[in-house]
Amino acid sequence: MSRLNLSFLSFPSSLSLPSIAKVFVSLTVLSVVLVSSRIVTDAVAQEKNVLVEIFTSTTCPPCAPQNTAFNNWLNNYANADRVTVIKYPVWWPGSGCVYYYQNQPPVDSRVSYYGVNGAPTGVVDGIPYGSSASTWTSRANSFMSQSTPVDMSVFSTLNGDETEISVDVTIKRLSSATNYPDGVVKLRVAIVERDLQYNAPNGSTYQDFVHRDMLPNANGTTITLSPDQVETYSFTADWNSSWNKENVRVVAFMQASSNNRIYQSVMEPLSAELFSQSYKTGWNMVSLSAQINHTNFQEIFPNGLSNTLYSFDGSYTSVPMLTPGEGYWLSMNADNNVGFGGSPISSLEVTVRPGWNLIGGLSAPSKVLDPNNIVNENLLYTYGTGYEESAVMEPGVGYWIVATQEGTVQVVLAD
Repeated sequence: MSRLNLSFLSFPSSLSLPSIAKVFVSLTVLSVVLVSSRIVTDAVAQEKNVLVEIFTSTTCPPCAPQNTAFNNWLNNYANADRVTVIKYPVWWPGSGCVYYYQNQPPVDSRVSYYGVNGAPTGVVDGIPYGSSASTWTSRANSFMSQSTPVDMSVFSTLNGDETEISVDVTIKRLSSATNYPDGVVKLRVAIVERDLQYNAPNGSTYQDFVHRDMLPNANGTTITLSPDQVETYSFTADWNSSWNKENVRVVAFMQASSNNRIYQSVMEPLSAELFSQSYKTGWNMVSLSAQINHTNFQEIFPNGLSNTLYSFDGSYTSVPMLTPGEGYWLSMNADNNVGFGGSPISSLEVTVRPGWNLIGGLSAPSKVLDPNNIVNENLLYTYGTGYEESAVMEPGVGYWIVATQEGTVQVVLAD
């Protein structure tokens, strides 16, 4: 095994330190030695989400109890955040399903794709499993242990006058994965709407995950990825003003044409871009300055090199996930700009330890308040072409701050 010394990440001992640091006998040089030769070459497969596609109808009597059973299971399932759902409204057994007639072609295409001839029918990760919700949920649960050969993330926004939706799907093929499918691979993108109240002919009053559209269509987009390759696929479509934007979800899934199996899927609400931040090739100090569902760094930073996200708690630790309020080192393979969506963070309480700490800020420029008088809140350091002093923290950036003792500081919006 090779030993890779990352002492060049250290906070330089030659830096002119704030006076508060003089209480320390010496400045510990921050370094880490990793016993691995895979530091920037291999990726660890991320958790796989499971896609459940249900062919149903508001005119189908047996569909109502099966939909209810599935919804109840999902509402109480421990891994519900790893289940993506599309419910396609079909035109049988009786005509008149209002949701089918609102957009027929994508539904017709998916019915033909799987050869569906009954309702309800559940398809789990590309495999049809009949008409029983208990079977769908059992198979979904069993598929949770499978691995995925890709990282996938979705970022979607409405334009200013809310007439068009834009969707970006970023996919990275993981170099360490051995299960990337052969042959034609398709990226499919669907729009679904949740929480629809409708007194249906079959007696149901609540419809969830209702299919609305597919981008660019149900045929999908053929993708080709080499190991470690990252690609972003962009789509636009007309927005239907009858859809409730708070209830809309965008579903993206990667499906192999050879066996119909689905190798990864994601489902996200519409994103409002809170801010964007520029990063450079090589090492960057980064942070997560928004509340989002998926915090794996390779979903947030597609240009981040595998296994190069480091937190600091007296020594460096390689980590896969980011936590708001914490700062990190991350190496990028190219200059890039990252847009951050999710829910804004307007205040934080951050725990610090004696010595140097890596912290992060809010969704807008922020500053540190120190009611306990344990840091110099006006002296923070980030890394650009070299170490740079700052009194204000920018979103998406990590900062060094030095503390005299353990305690908490407050991060608030800058004036």
